[in-house]
Amino acid sequence: MLFVVRHGERGDYAGPEEQKKIQLPFDPHLTDLGKIQARKAGDKIIKLVQDHCKESDSQVDQLQYLIISSPFRRCIQTAFHISQALPKEKIWGNKIYLNDFLSEHLDGLYFEKNVLPDLQVRTDLEEVKKHVEMEIQDGFPEIGDHFSTPIYPEGATIHKRVPAGYTKLKPLYLKELNKDKNLVVILVSHGYVVEVFLEMHEALDRKKGVEYTSLAFYTVEDGDKKGKALVAQCHEQLEEAEAEYKKLLGY
Repeated sequence: MLFVVRHGERGDYAGPEEQKKIQLPFDPHLTDLGKIQARKAGDKIIKLVQDHCKESDSQVDQLQYLIISSPFRRCIQTAFHISQALPKEKIWGNKIYLNDFLSEHLDGLYFEKNVLPDLQVRTDLEEVKKHVEMEIQDGFPEIGDHFSTPIYPEGATIHKRVPAGYTKLKPLYLKELNKDKNLVVILVSHGYVVEVFLEMHEALDRKKGVEYTSLAFYTVEDGDKKGKALVAQCHEQLEEAEAEYKKLLGY
């Protein structure tokens, strides 16, 4: 089982009060609403996993969850808050693994340079740890590197970078980590990357958009087979998050 999730609400798009909190302009934090959105996405993942296990006669309590995130702070925080919905003892390595193949679209329209080496997780890990109560590992040990890395300025090559990373992930998932057929992989990334995944699986509906914590659930197939999207562009968790956030604010 594979889930691909966009991050929650980012601080630089959330009004002046949140913008004052930004420490690195190219690496904004997750807002309080974004944290709730992420937790609700985690709840939705658990529900989809349970339903799928019932249909396939699998044991939910045997599952393990591997969380891989873009190295941008908003994604790492989203991954952490998703993890709060999961059985803690079932999280692979009790870590969030970072991988550059899930990075933001490093296009010259959005960035003046390659910001990957300057992201907060790579320059001030202790600050990130204040907001993420899990170990963070940069890269994946079984591969020894990142699955694929953007080359700045990226432009349309994101459509090669994401499939190249997925091509490395698939055999690791199918042949090494998922030998017991009990692994759920959760990838946390950015809107454009989520779109590329949907396009790869011929499941993108542009009318629906890819909102915060937009969630897709895929099967993973061996060889050149793409697998398929069982659920695509799920956004219903956003209404639940908005309602909970308003209660916290006393509305």
